[in-house]
Amino acid sequence: MSQAANVILKDGSPALNLPALASRRTHRIAVAFGSQGQVPIRSGDSGKGFVHVMHEQSFFQLLTELDTITDLVDCLTAKEALVTKCAVVIEGPESNLLGLYLFHGRTFPINSDFMVLDDTILKGITQEPEFLRRKEADSESYVWDRLIELLSDPNAKTISGPEPTLTDTELSLRAMARETRLSRRVLGKSVREFLESAKSKVIRSRVLVSPGGVIYVL
Repeated sequence: MSQAANVILKDGSPALNLPALASRRTHRIAVAFGSQGQVPIRSGDSGKGFVHVMHEQSFFQLLTELDTITDLVDCLTAKEALVTKCAVVIEGPESNLLGLYLFHGRTFPINSDFMVLDDTILKGITQEPEFLRRKEADSESYVWDRLIELLSDPNAKTISGPEPTLTDTELSLRAMARETRLSRRVLGKSVREFLESAKSKVIRSRVLVSPGGVIYVL
């Protein structure tokens, strides 16, 4: 684990502060590119920290289904807790473990010492009507993603007032990026409604409270 206290810029100067070592948590992922789906090394802790091992297709599916940092980290944390308490045998790719996680409402059932997963779980989940409805509902959430991209554009300028510092901007964007996909649905819908009302000159500002408790002012 890195002992650095700050993000270091390419000129060697310190930038954004990193979390304290006592509370910092590192998640390691090893991706076997070009392995043709065959990965002889299992995920686990070999004495230097837990490593999630998967081939590129499973990694792609993981990032596709859990496409916010909080959703991804929550899954990695839950998986680490699962395999330390239960021996897991997966028939087929690692992505079937992701299927189990999604099937149980983004948790892992830890009620036995041994678990065998067949090679149909993820495929079965992604064909369920409920899964397809959730995907459709997620379309509203990508308004929030586009807002993050807009604010992180290095060419963007503030309309008035002092320019935000790198640290101010980073802290704001990190708070926005920590929102889960479900939270982004709520926030994205509110942003869209605000923009429509603002264009019609009905309102000029709005306060948003995310499901996680963060307060945003548009």
